[in-house]
Amino acid sequence: MNKQSAAFTGTRPSLPQPARNKIAHAVFCALAVFAFGGVHAAANTEAAADAAAANPDPQAQAQPADANASSSLETVTVTANKRSESLQKVPLSISAIDGKALTNAGAQNFTDLISSVPSLGIFKTGSGRSQIILRGINAGNASEDDPQTQETVGLYIDDSPVSVNGFNPEFGLFDLERVEVLRGPQGTLYGAGSMAGAIRLVTRKPLLDTVEGSVEASVAGIDHGGTSYDLRGVINVPLIKDVAGLRVSMYDDRNGGFIKNTTTGEDNINRTNAVGGRVALRVLPSDGLTVDLSIWGHDATDHGRGLDETGNYTRAYKSPENSHQDYTLSNLTLTQELSWGSIVSATSYFDMNVLNRWNLDKIYESTFPSLGVVNGPMASLADQTHLNDFTQEVRALSHDDGALKWLVGAYYHKRNRGYINAFPDPGWDAATGLPSANFGAPPDYPFWGIQNVHIEETALFGEATYKLGNFSLTGGLRAFDWKERHWQYQSGFFNGGATSNGMQHSKEDGVNPKVNVAYDVDENNQVYAQAAKGFRYGGVNQVIPMNLCGAEIAANGLHPSPEYGSDDLWNYEIGSKSSLLDNHLTVNGSLYLIKWNNVQVRRGLNCGVNYVENAAGLTSKGAEIELAWRPISSLKLTAGGSYTHSTLDADMAPLNARAGDFAPFVPKTSFNTSAEYTFPLGEGMHGFVWGGWNYVGKRTTQFNAANSLYRVMDAYDTLNLRAGVQWATMEASVYVQNLNNSDGVVRQVSATPFYPDGAYRVQPRTIGASFRYWF
Repeated sequence: MNKQSAAFTGTRPSLPQPARNKIAHAVFCALAVFAFGGVHAAANTEAAADAAAANPDPQAQAQPADANASSSLETVTVTANKRSESLQKVPLSISAIDGKALTNAGAQNFTDLISSVPSLGIFKTGSGRSQIILRGINAGNASEDDPQTQETVGLYIDDSPVSVNGFNPEFGLFDLERVEVLRGPQGTLYGAGSMAGAIRLVTRKPLLDTVEGSVEASVAGIDHGGTSYDLRGVINVPLIKDVAGLRVSMYDDRNGGFIKNTTTGEDNINRTNAVGGRVALRVLPSDGLTVDLSIWGHDATDHGRGLDETGNYTRAYKSPENSHQDYTLSNLTLTQELSWGSIVSATSYFDMNVLNRWNLDKIYESTFPSLGVVNGPMASLADQTHLNDFTQEVRALSHDDGALKWLVGAYYHKRNRGYINAFPDPGWDAATGLPSANFGAPPDYPFWGIQNVHIEETALFGEATYKLGNFSLTGGLRAFDWKERHWQYQSGFFNGGATSNGMQHSKEDGVNPKVNVAYDVDENNQVYAQAAKGFRYGGVNQVIPMNLCGAEIAANGLHPSPEYGSDDLWNYEIGSKSSLLDNHLTVNGSLYLIKWNNVQVRRGLNCGVNYVENAAGLTSKGAEIELAWRPISSLKLTAGGSYTHSTLDADMAPLNARAGDFAPFVPKTSFNTSAEYTFPLGEGMHGFVWGGWNYVGKRTTQFNAANSLYRVMDAYDTLNLRAGVQWATMEASVYVQNLNNSDGVVRQVSATPFYPDGAYRVQPRTIGASFRYWF
C-alpha cells in the first residue's frame, strides 16, 4: 500500500531557549579564544609543534591532529580489494574516512556521510530506513512494500553484507578504523547488491598485548528542539598475552528531536534512542592462524516520524506512529597465512527485526462516513519485517611481492525475509458491522498482508593483476547463480477480500567481468582506466487485488502478478591518484560514464499498490575529485566534490517520464571542504579547531514535472565547527553542527489524497560539548 508518515504521542522536555542562548554564547566565545590562540601560534609553527605534548591514545579515531605529527600526510590503508593496500596505490575511486574525521563531522551512523563523500547520496526517513545512491544510479524511491527488490549499493561491516533495500541498518560509527566508500560496480568481489558501489565499515580489532580503553560523553541542545546526549565506551584486554585479546565497545545515543505534533501539542516527536555494543575476540591458536569472532547488537526506537508538513517543523496527526529496530550481527573469520599467501573463511549471520507504524487518520476519516460510522476506532498501519541472512565466503589470495597477484573465492548467501503489512484495529468489526473474517482477515484487521521471500545465491569469483614495468593489468570475473521463492497473501476490507499469488519462482545466472589498466607515472603518481559490469537481480511483484485494481491493470496492459527482470550496467572510467609536494598534498580524481539497461522502476497505481517493472535505460556521467593538503604540521585542509549528469535514454511510460529527464534524488553538484588546526596552550596541553562546510545541489522527486508527485528540493549547505583542548589523557571540546541553521530538505514526500506534502529536513542548529578520557 502507498503511504506517507505520522508520529507518536508522549512528552519530553526540550532545552529552554535561554539555556540554548547561554550555550551558544559560551561556544562562540570558546571558538573565538581557540581561533585567536591558533592565529597567534601560527607565527611560530615549528616551535608550537615542539611545545605541544603528544599523548598516546588508543582511540586514535577521536584524536585531533597531533601538534608533533610529521608535516606530511598520513598513509591511508584500505582493504577494498580484500587485501591491505595503500589508498594511493589502489586504481579505484575510493573515499576513506577515518574515525577522527567521523568524530569531527559529528557522524553517528553511515547515513551522516551524505555530504562528505563525492557522488554519494543517502536519504533517510528514520532509524534504519534509508536509501543509498552512488553516481546517479537511481530511478525512484525504495519502498518497504517491496521486500523482494534488491539494493543498488552494498553495505558491509568488515566481510559481512548487511544491506537491505530501504532498511539499511545503522550500527553506530564507534570504535571503527575507517569507513570505505567504493564508487562504481563491485560485482566481481562483492556481488549483485553492489552494482553502483559499496560502503564498508571496518572495525577495530582486539590488541593482544595492550590494555587500553576510553569513555566519552556529550550533550547538545537542538535549536527549537530537545536535548541530545551520547555515552560511549570501549575497553581492550589481552586474555593471554600475544595469543588472545578481547575488545568490548558500547554506546547509548539519544537525539532530542525537533518536530512538533500540533494536534496533541507534543514537542520533539522525532526523538530517538539507540543503544548497542560489540564484543570482539581475536585468538592466535597456532603459527599463522588468526581467529576473529565478533557479535554486534543494536536496538533503536523512534518515538515519531521526522516529517515536517508545514515548513515550521510541525505536523498534525492523532494515531500513534513510532518505530523500533533491533539487529544482531555475528561473524567468524579464520585467516591462515601460508608460504604463498593466505586462505580466509568468513562466516556471518545477520538477524533484523523492524516495526514501523504509520498514521492512517485521513483514510479512516474518509472511510467511516461512507459506512455510516461515527467516531469509529482508528489505528496505525503496522509494517513488520523479520530477516535473517547467512553468508559464507572462502577465498585464497597470493602475497603482493611478485609480478602476479591473484585472488579466487567462493560465496554462498541465503536470505529469509518475512514481511507483514496490516491495520490492527481493535473494535473495527463491532463498530462497522463488517467482520474481518468475511474478507479473509483475522478479527479486527481491516487490512492484513503477509509476504515471505526466500533467496539463495552461490558464486565463484576471482581477480588477477599482472605487473609489467610501470603497467598493471587486472582482470576479474564473478559467475553467479541466484534463486528466489516469493509468496504473498493479502486480505481485509481495504483489500476488497482475500488475494494471493501462490508460490512464485524466479532465477538468474550469469557472469560479471571487470578489466582495469593502471600506469605508475612515478612512485607518487598513478593513472588508470577501468570497465566493469554491475548487476541486480529481478523478482516477483506483490499480488495485485483485481477487484480494486483490475480496471487500471487492464487499461495499462499490465499483468496482475508478473516477474520483473534483472537490470545491469556497464561503468567506464578513467582516474588518477597523485601524492605531491613530498606527500604534503594528495589529489585524486575520476571521470566516469555509466550505461544502465532495463532499469527496474516502481509504478504507483491509483488503487494504492506498487508495481515493479522494467523500463528504458539511463546514462550517468560525471566527475569526482578529492584533495588533502598539509602545508604545515599543525594544519590540514581537505576538499572534495562531484558533478553528476544522470538522464533517461528514452521515454519511460510507467513514470510519465521522457528521454533526457534527470534522475530523481540526484544532485548535479555536491561539494565539501574542511580545515583542522592545532596549537599549543602550555606544557602538556594543546588545542584544536576544526571546521567543515558541505553543499548539496538541487534535486527532484520524479523524472518529469508532468508526474503529479514531482517536487523540487532546493540546494542547501551546512557549516559545522568543533574546538577543544587535549591534555594528559583527556579531551574536552565544544561543537556546533549546522551553524548556519539550514532547513535543507533531505527527502521530499509528495502529497496523496490522504496526506499533505512533507519533508525530512536537516537537523536545525545543534550546539554541544563533549568530554573524553582514555587509558
